[in-house]
Amino acid sequence: EMMALEIVHWAVVAFWTLLLIVPGIVAFYRYRYVWLLKAENPDWSAVRCMRECAALTDGAKSRMFAFDCSYWGIVTVWLLIPLAMMVLIAVVGCLKASVALLAVVTLLLVSGYAVCLALGVVTTYYIAAGQALFYNQLKNEKKGQVK
Repeated sequence: EMMALEIVHWAVVAFWTLLLIVPGIVAFYRYRYVWLLKAENPDWSAVRCMRECAALTDGAKSRMFAFDCSYWGIVTVWLLIPLAMMVLIAVVGCLKASVALLAVVTLLLVSGYAVCLALGVVTTYYIAAGQALFYNQLKNEKKGQVK
């Protein structure tokens, strides 16, 4: 069932993306929490999960986008570390470097990759936790509207 859900989810998003980029982005946000709905309701079909997810995210897509934008800073830092390391490799490659300089550069590269890996793991879990909290907030808001 999860495979069917994955195929349906990405087929719909891909279809809307083929029409234009913006409808594809809207479809991505419309069906963003389909996995969480399926996890909470394993008896639901893929189509029902998609329908319920569209209802859940109705009117909240701009807030979801703004929430995603709040992560741009940490993701940018995470992406700049490998870029800085590539520049360092290019600069050292152009120089006739001594063994000591090569050892320092190697140490910097190894420590840079370790920091990048650690930051990537932390960032991934931080964003996933934030998305789960946002999902719970949306769900509670929709419950409040029903009452």
